[in-house]
Amino acid sequence: MKNCKNFQDNIILYVENKLSIEEIEEMEKHIERCEKCNSYLEYVNQLLCFKDGNIDQNYWDFLTEKILKKIEEYKEIHFLRIFKIKKFALSFMIIFILTTLFLNIFQNQINLIRHLHLFKDYHIIKNLDTLKEIIALEEDYE
Repeated sequence: MKNCKNFQDNIILYVENKLSIEEIEEMEKHIERCEKCNSYLEYVNQLLCFKDGNIDQNYWDFLTEKILKKIEEYKEIHFLRIFKIKKFALSFMIIFILTTLFLNIFQNQINLIRHLHLFKDYHIIKNLDTLKEIIALEEDYE
């Protein structure tokens, strides 16, 4: 591991102690000599929250909190999505019922008007018959 590229490729293995003893010694020598790689190692350790090869409990607490937060966000989004669907379905059902009732009432009014017209026509016809009788009687008197 003569250069920084090799160091950066193996940094995770080094932090997790998955390198051979020779590779670890070589990495440590490189870290002592190279300020850039030393800073990079510190940065990686901060990201991974490693201390002496063990993961800090704060890391797990933070990770657990983050996962639970994501789960709650998902539940909230899922609930809102279901609520929107139910809200849409309820709105559609209300509109459908009101439209059906309105059309039913309107149809009843149309039927009533038709019956009324038939009734008027019947009276007109009946009155016409009466008029014919009156006209016929008047013609007989003349």
